[in-house]
Amino acid sequence: MTEDYLHHVWKYRLFTSGDLKTTSGETIFILHPGQHNSDSGPDFFDARIRIGSTLWAGNVEIHVRASEWRKHRHQFDEAYDNVILHVVFQHDEEVMNSRGRQLLCMELSNRIDPEGYERYKAFIWGRRDFSCTGQFSELPEVLIRSQFDRALAERLERKIIPIRRDIAECNNNWNEVIYRALARNFGFRVNTLPFEWLARNTPHHFVRKVSGDRMYMESLLFGQAGFLDQEDADEYQRNLTIRYDLVQQRLQLPVFERPVWKFSRMRPVNFPTIRLAQFAILMHEETNLEAMLLRSTGAEEWSERLRLTPSDYWMRHYRFGKLSRLNPKRMGLDSSQNIIINSVVPLFFCYGRDKGVDRYSESALELLEEVMPEKNRITTRFRHAGRKALNAMDTQSQIEMWNMYCGPKKCLNCTIGKQLLENRYDQ
Repeated sequence: MTEDYLHHVWKYRLFTSGDLKTTSGETIFILHPGQHNSDSGPDFFDARIRIGSTLWAGNVEIHVRASEWRKHRHQFDEAYDNVILHVVFQHDEEVMNSRGRQLLCMELSNRIDPEGYERYKAFIWGRRDFSCTGQFSELPEVLIRSQFDRALAERLERKIIPIRRDIAECNNNWNEVIYRALARNFGFRVNTLPFEWLARNTPHHFVRKVSGDRMYMESLLFGQAGFLDQEDADEYQRNLTIRYDLVQQRLQLPVFERPVWKFSRMRPVNFPTIRLAQFAILMHEETNLEAMLLRSTGAEEWSERLRLTPSDYWMRHYRFGKLSRLNPKRMGLDSSQNIIINSVVPLFFCYGRDKGVDRYSESALELLEEVMPEKNRITTRFRHAGRKALNAMDTQSQIEMWNMYCGPKKCLNCTIGKQLLENRYDQ
């Protein structure tokens, strides 16, 4: 038995409900099972249950075994003091809340259809990537599409969390917010944290002060990142260092411990030095980032703006002082589209929410529809399962579906999975 399945059973009352009693013999009548809680705290909020002659309103906690209450240390957590009923598959001990009150308990071991649980196990724990592979034809496309749309909405909501944090920290300065979001993305996951560190410790108002001169822009960003500290510097690096010393004095930049930049196990074109050189060109060319966000119209325009070629020095270098073969180092199409998907779209979406202008949020979705579908292990799985993506809107919903539903086998939280399981209950 799994706790997820017990949540499903409780939520939809998939148990024999005649003559319900607590383990101590009091009669139970469930008026409302409560609202399912997917965050920390009790499993169901705001349940209404009559126990004996008393009508209770409060929370419900569910475990496979009653003793898991103690193992999870709920007896010390005041957040669980408003639990009115402990629902368990097996009642193996009495439990108390933090106030020392013994919880009323209901046991389900003799009330759940064993065949229903076996059908659930067979559906969930098959060897296929997707429990529902080959079964989409059983359901209307509108139901399937609604689940994928839900996954996309959930993904966008998660992606704007750091942007909302930045809005608060930056006092609604959208130039600063956009600058931080773009910097994170230029780290391309491996160096996301160092890029974010750089953006936080070299705010955009400093960057704007040197934006008119490309060399000073590079000196500021490479200097702040700690790449100008080498003793065996070549001429270009020495020129940047001279300018950085001047910028430090002029702007009175605070000194911080430098972040650790990662170079190992990545293609040279993705080295943080190359990404930082590209980022410097963008900051040199675009001084008003909020205006840049608002004046851009489509994915093609955004891609051209982001497909940046850094200064001539980087045509023959991937790192300072190490000569390489001639290569302009222009940002590739896949990388520019990555930034559109993971930074520009969430920024548009959040900007619309923040300003109360729906067309900006709608522009975010339109951008996703214009961008080509992503190619990765997750989207390949969906293609093999018969769900071919037409654009980035499809692949973003697929990625969220895999990460939050299909991969962890959370089929009971998915509209598609629940409907297929219900079809089996009806058989």
